[in-house]
Amino acid sequence: MHIGLFEKANEQFREAETVDSGARTVRLNIGQILTYQGHPEEGLRAIREVPRESQTSMWAANVAWNLLYLGRSDEARPTLRTMKSDPADPGGQVSGVRAILDAKKGDARKMEKDIQKAVALGQGYGHFHHTAYNIASAYALLR
Repeated sequence: MHIGLFEKANEQFREAETVDSGARTVRLNIGQILTYQGHPEEGLRAIREVPRESQTSMWAANVAWNLLYLGRSDEARPTLRTMKSDPADPGGQVSGVRAILDAKKGDARKMEKDIQKAVALGQGYGHFHHTAYNIASAYALLR
């Protein structure tokens, strides 16, 4: 998935689902692949099939990012607001998406605060590149 072999990744994730239908991360990844392949509505549906409670921060970050991709920022922000009740933010994923929303609103101060939080949370996190992409996107939005 990370190198653009979406069809192959999709096959492998779908095979993984047959082995373990309860593997929540697999469904999140299938949703991401669908979005990357240009099917963002399908991707969002797949992600929303995952029970929110199973991977709260990852779920919220993926739903919000997909909504951003679809141009539905007004729906993305409330999704991230619910994260205040769950302080877990592995790798700063939620903070990174929140930084994009801040940038879209033109709030550089708040964006920078979210970026600093994301970077701190991302120390040693194996998949920080997702957060790094969101940080770069936020900076690009504010030029």
